[in-house]
Amino acid sequence: MFLTQTATLLVDAYRELNARRLFWISMIISAVIVLIFAAVGINDTGFTILWKQIPNDTINTRFIDRATAYKTLFENLGVNWWLTWGATLLALVSTASTFPDFLTGGAIDLYLSKPISRLRLFITKYLTGLLFVTLQVIAFCLASFFVLGFRGGVWVPAVFIAVPLVVLFFSYLYCVMTFFGILTRSTIASL
Repeated sequence: MFLTQTATLLVDAYRELNARRLFWISMIISAVIVLIFAAVGINDTGFTILWKQIPNDTINTRFIDRATAYKTLFENLGVNWWLTWGATLLALVSTASTFPDFLTGGAIDLYLSKPISRLRLFITKYLTGLLFVTLQVIAFCLASFFVLGFRGGVWVPAVFIAVPLVVLFFSYLYCVMTFFGILTRSTIASL
């Protein structure tokens, strides 16, 4: 019964977050960034964007090898820009109302009418927010892993180190946001 209730709460909270459409917007933006990442190439005369050759004397495979170019692009565009700021901010906005909406009259009463502890209810809701971000980061890292492998010619499993790091970074921000969301019961104040 313990696992069934927790699984039901996880599924319910995931459906609630998924219905907000920001999950899908974030996934689409991640896909676009990976496609941009895949569209850029490097050769001995310069670099390419899709089929357009752009001659360049400094950015080519004579000065930087293909694997290093793709790793640098992934690190700068994917991790430093998108995962650290873009996806994290979208995830914070999409999960901001989880606890304030949960604590409104009627919503909490429905959950507490079932025999479940408040602590488990809170932890399950919190973990669902983390799951929400984890799925997005895994999808981005998996797609980037294949782009690095097929386009860059280097298979880098270390790409997946971004998953726990980004989720940990998000969890710090999310716990502060959750605290203020519970304290004020306001989505705007929690953000």
